[in-house]
Amino acid sequence: MTVRTPLRPHAPWLTALSVLTLAISIPVLIRLSAGTDIAVHAKIAVKLMEAGQWFTYSLWYPLVYVSAGASAADTHSLRVASVVLLSLAVLATSLLSYRFAWLVTRSAPRSFVVAALLLLVMPLIDPWRPRSIYLGQVSPTVWHNSTNIFVLPLAILAFTTALELLRHPTRSRAVLFSVVTTVMLLAKPNFALALLPVMGTVLVVTLWRRNIRLSESVVLTLLAFVLPGLTLLGQYVVVFSSTSTGVARDGLAIAPFAVWSLYSPNIAWSLILSIAGPAVATVALRTRSPWADSRWLAWSVFAVAVGQMALLAETNAGEVMGSGNWFWGAYTAAFMVFMVTAAELAGTRHEGWRKVVAVVAAVLFVGHAVSGAVYAARAGVDGFPVTRDTQAGRP
Repeated sequence: MTVRTPLRPHAPWLTALSVLTLAISIPVLIRLSAGTDIAVHAKIAVKLMEAGQWFTYSLWYPLVYVSAGASAADTHSLRVASVVLLSLAVLATSLLSYRFAWLVTRSAPRSFVVAALLLLVMPLIDPWRPRSIYLGQVSPTVWHNSTNIFVLPLAILAFTTALELLRHPTRSRAVLFSVVTTVMLLAKPNFALALLPVMGTVLVVTLWRRNIRLSESVVLTLLAFVLPGLTLLGQYVVVFSSTSTGVARDGLAIAPFAVWSLYSPNIAWSLILSIAGPAVATVALRTRSPWADSRWLAWSVFAVAVGQMALLAETNAGEVMGSGNWFWGAYTAAFMVFMVTAAELAGTRHEGWRKVVAVVAAVLFVGHAVSGAVYAARAGVDGFPVTRDTQAGRP
């Protein structure tokens, strides 16, 4: 997957993409930084750092705390630091999306279009609940949560290094996957909770099919998973033993759809609205193609993440909490599905009935982007619902 190419042909497209990304993201982030999770996370950062808890479940907290002036940080500096850092994270996501699309399409204009669409894509607008674009759906784009925005470019890197490891299972690639995935875990662990079990299963099967000797297979597996596993264990201990965030948790529970149903009156319909474009695109794309493996990896991780979202819940004193923290991994996994299907759709020559289906998929992708544009324009304005609290009319 590593391809070196002169930067000059890409310069105008990357410049245009960067300008577009910042022009869209900065106004949205400024509005939402006045409230929502962005402001909450800034306050949590101060609490954690003042309590000496520099190792938490997200590197976002020490990063925004130090960037805002550390012990001198106040509400204004925390807000400015949040907006600047998150804008850079969104820009990194756009540039990495462009890179992936170019690897698939080998076309700078098409890569620009794909990355521009991915900047905005959200679930299709529900005719019966037109204001609930985000709430209750599995959204590939999230604007109000600092840690989810922060982790997304790292998740793209983890996904692409995972794909590279499966294609070329060598020790160096196993180490690279391990390091990148660990950094992603330290940024936010949710996506890794879906990626790691899928990767573990697929890697073992891949090594077996390629007749790689058992001793080498064990070494590759350990190199890929020991460091992320230990990191995840440490994060689990920290999260469920800390009360500095103001949120008390004492465990996990299997509670099918208990949390999701708080946000969506029709979960099946929410899922259709969320992934209509990628689902139709997958029908249009051939099962055997140079990039089919990326598509199936993305869908597999998405299936596991949605399963976690639907079945798992945090508990406090034995009671299910409605915080929806198991949703975040599914949101990031949805972005991977959008990225790989959009890129392959743009880079494939379609014929016969597949061409008709591809046109439908392209229209749906535009619909996802239009929905996201509506959300980006209205989020944080006149009580337009961003979180469950704003939907319920609470500040």
